[in-house]
Amino acid sequence: MPRKIPFKGNDRRILRHKTAMQLMDVGPTRFYDILKNDPTFPPSVVLGKRGRGIFSDELQSWMDALPRERCGEVA
Repeated sequence: MPRKIPFKGNDRRILRHKTAMQLMDVGPTRFYDILKNDPTFPPSVVLGKRGRGIFSDELQSWMDALPRERCGEVA
């Protein structure tokens, strides 16, 4: 089950893709498949030549909007 992002209030942070994968409880293959093919997934933020991240509040909103079955929970 995806976890809640452990930041308080309106603490908007940029999460590296590796951290986002851990919070979403998915592996790299599934993560990049979602990133590439799901138009509702938050866009990546360019952090440098090779660095990418996702805003924590956008990722949390996306995870909250998923159907429970898709999150690995049984209805």
